Amino acid sequence: MGAAETARRDLSEADVAAIVAREVRERTDADLEYEAAGRTEGSARLREEAQVLSRYLDATG
Repeated sequence: MGAAETARRDLSEADVAAIVAREVRERTDADLEYEAAGRTEGSARLREEAQVLSRYLDATG
């Protein structure tokens, strides 16, 4: 392992689900901010990304 590397960590399914849920939340919050600022194109992209990530959460239950 080089000086700039760190040991890899194994993630459980719960860890991955928590990370994905946080990403959904971040995109949803940003979507609302973009929408409020009139940036509809960016808002739509963030909303679509959140929907894709949410499908993963729905599939893993």
